[in-house]
Amino acid sequence: MKEFETDVRLHSRTHLELKTSLPVSKSGKERYHLKLYIFSPAQLNIRGSANYQPLKILNDISARTRFSSPNLSLEKLLDPACELSPLYRIKRILEKTIIDPRQERRTIYEMQTLVNNFRREMKDTVQIILQESVKPSARSVCTAKLKRTLGSAEKTAGTFRDMYPQFLEPRIPESLRTAFRWTDENITLLNLDTLAEIFMIARQIPLRDELLEQIEKSFKAEEEHRREFQYISFEVNGQNHIDEAVSYRTSMLKKWSQSSLYIHTDNSTLPKQVRHIFAGLAAASAMTFAVLASFYAQKNYSQNTLPWAIIIILAYVFKDRIKEIMRDVLGKGVPRLIADNISLYRDPANEAKVGSAKERIDFIRLRDVSSRVKALRYEKPNPFRKIMPNEDIVYYSRHIKLNSKKLQKNHMRLEGINEIIRIRIDKWLREMDDPDDRFYAIDNQQIKERKGKKVYHLHIVLVLAELGGDGGEQLFHYKVVLSKKGLLRVLPG
Repeated sequence: MKEFETDVRLHSRTHLELKTSLPVSKSGKERYHLKLYIFSPAQLNIRGSANYQPLKILNDISARTRFSSPNLSLEKLLDPACELSPLYRIKRILEKTIIDPRQERRTIYEMQTLVNNFRREMKDTVQIILQESVKPSARSVCTAKLKRTLGSAEKTAGTFRDMYPQFLEPRIPESLRTAFRWTDENITLLNLDTLAEIFMIARQIPLRDELLEQIEKSFKAEEEHRREFQYISFEVNGQNHIDEAVSYRTSMLKKWSQSSLYIHTDNSTLPKQVRHIFAGLAAASAMTFAVLASFYAQKNYSQNTLPWAIIIILAYVFKDRIKEIMRDVLGKGVPRLIADNISLYRDPANEAKVGSAKERIDFIRLRDVSSRVKALRYEKPNPFRKIMPNEDIVYYSRHIKLNSKKLQKNHMRLEGINEIIRIRIDKWLREMDDPDDRFYAIDNQQIKERKGKKVYHLHIVLVLAELGGDGGEQLFHYKVVLSKKGLLRVLPG
């Protein structure tokens, strides 16, 4: 049974982000089913709002699919025998006499991969040291780990920077020289952030002074390298809004490197076309009824008589009702036959189709929820739940198909994909009360006012399963705390 990873976090005050990691095999095809149940308090009146119907909720949900970051250790990155190492691949391309456009794109892709791999290693290192720092063995274990990481990180950056003279040869396109500088600048930023975080953790352990001095020395060396290459930094004097410039540059560099991870998507027009066909069928059925009623009136009654007029008026009234009812009935049938939305996955390397995702969304009743989901949502007992207003339940379904055999041709390092779903919740805040609440107490014959915060809880149950696999569904439960001001925090369910 494949193990899935999920994470729910606040992306902003009005956006909730769900990230799921799905494994990809070396060859073959995968089919995954992601089901999302959002249990909303009845007082928010999500279901009853005419302005917030299922398709409008779907418009507030954006999904992006990306490759997981490469998972090569720093030692593997430096190993000349590791054919998966982006350092190894860049060197091989630079050895060629002529760099054609295809190799140019490949080199940029490998530099982006190097940054993404380096970022993952640095992030994982900080997490490991943070976990080990609270253990009795923290001093010895963290010292060994830090020495090894600092040495490998310095060698990785140095090995890449040693290639710079090769990028200055006339046969190398200017775009590759720019990509080199962007890659190098990314690495310096990652190094500086990692060294600063490690230094703060190391002081708390505490580690030996010589190790702290080594961390500080490495930090200053990176700063000196940035000055030498004139990368933008806080040390630039006489420049207005330098804090904004540094943040913007950092964000742009991160987006550039991670752009190689995102799978391109095209929205299929099929669901919209089917809706138009169903709307046409509804209009044709309604018009057919009106015409038949008109024929009946003309055959049986004289024109402009009272019975004739009554039949014509009723035909007009029922025509509109038939049209609306049929549009509603047929419209609800579209998701069952096809989907509310269909996205086609395309490999960013060659734009070949490598899969698809079908999305469906609707309001459902508690009786339509599986027993496992209900048990997880209501695992904390409440004897009065049956007499309290029922929660509104938003059901979002995502069927994912992947052709991993095609993906592996251009992405041999691929281990999995990440589905990143962002939900905009500002419309959910409309019916909320003012967030400030007041409580009173009597103490020494004095009234004391105490302030409270009025909050609401959204419960999210995420269900993941591999269709056709040997395992069952895996369920995850999260509680989202929010108020009139927006999202506050996410807690385990």
